[in-house]
Amino acid sequence: MRKPSDRIKDFNEIYDSLKIEDLSTLASKCNNCSDPFCSKNMVLDNKLIGCPLNISINKVMSLIKYGLIKEAYLELTKNNPFPELTERICDGYCEYSCINAKDGKSTEIKNILRTLADYGLDNYVDIKCESNNFKKVTIIGSGIAGLTAAYYLRKEGFDVTIYEKDLNPGGTLLYGISNMRLDKNILNKRINILKQMGIKFICNTEVTRVISPQEVLENTDALVLASGVIKKAYVAKGMGLKNVMYATDYLKKVTKNILDMGKSNILENKNVIVLGNGKTSEDVISYAIRENVRMIGVIDYKNMPPLKRTTSWPYEDDSINKSEAALDARTKFGMDPRSFNMTIREINGEGQVESVKICQVKWDNNKPVLLDHDQIFPVDVVIVSIGNIGYEEDLINYFDIDIVNKMVDENNHKNNNKVFICGEALVNNGVSALAIKDAIKCAKEVSEYLEA
Repeated sequence: MRKPSDRIKDFNEIYDSLKIEDLSTLASKCNNCSDPFCSKNMVLDNKLIGCPLNISINKVMSLIKYGLIKEAYLELTKNNPFPELTERICDGYCEYSCINAKDGKSTEIKNILRTLADYGLDNYVDIKCESNNFKKVTIIGSGIAGLTAAYYLRKEGFDVTIYEKDLNPGGTLLYGISNMRLDKNILNKRINILKQMGIKFICNTEVTRVISPQEVLENTDALVLASGVIKKAYVAKGMGLKNVMYATDYLKKVTKNILDMGKSNILENKNVIVLGNGKTSEDVISYAIRENVRMIGVIDYKNMPPLKRTTSWPYEDDSINKSEAALDARTKFGMDPRSFNMTIREINGEGQVESVKICQVKWDNNKPVLLDHDQIFPVDVVIVSIGNIGYEEDLINYFDIDIVNKMVDENNHKNNNKVFICGEALVNNGVSALAIKDAIKCAKEVSEYLEA
């Protein structure tokens, strides 16, 4: 990672650049375990262990160790079509599960694989597809799941078209993840490769509003809903005031500014409160710091994580100190912006935000209870980042998909007739690798359906 004192000065990626010729030495630190936890993809105590995509990490490391870079890249992409993306945005379950992590010195798996993936993207990507079989597949949504399904279906020779409601393809990858975690030039490079493969993108076209779902359905042999997540409705007094915004909307605005002008100053000299403390909230903090926010506070209704790690190998770090965004904030402001067991009771102001009323939260039998003794804090902006709903409601309702009762299960992505659903629109767990895995399953089912 780049030093916080350096990286908070720009909107560039936070990762250090490695040279491909240095990977052999770094990969030599891998123990080449006979039964590696890093590749396990298992759940222990409701926690994810190892790579969700079952990448044979020890095999990739061995190939790198002996200088077989192309072979290592081909092995890396067996179960993961877009490693240049996942090695940036994945939480790194492989590193937590590395046996060297027992001594606090995990092999730099993500760093190594990210460098390998970037090199492979420039040198080893194969855009050849099977001959066109003239069957049409339409995908709604160009996020990680939509792109994955499109890739595999196009490889098999299907005529693939993706509808995207925004001006540019990428979905959450483009607009919902900060540029510091995922350089949009890398994303655009991958999307250009998908276009070279023959995948067609129809952007700035929202199905249900610009074009009807029925029209789309009538002009395709199979339809895949990969619409991803949408912002979750949050209800509190004052939500309609100016300068109250959802995190997804804020991230999109800043990203557009960076792409257009190379900078952004939406929150410059503002006092900001962020409601929620997840990955999206961390991206908000990261952007706000670089926009020279005057003050930023983050409140979360959950209990505070432990000050020191309490979980042992192979579990991930459960302490409060694992957030890179919080480290950036401590570097800039000298303090951690996060507060726990608190929530916003109401937002006040005349026309626009002037203050928030915050109350404490106590947990009783796993249920949050709001306490009295409210406190009022003056703020200029409130950003809501409390989670997302994993589907576009209009589409779900139109195609009569029963998400609540899981009418679509993990082994059957087909809803009815020729409609399929996959990725965050279905699983909604916030793990990009699992969205990819689900989309691969879905693509196989679409292929079997069309070839039957």
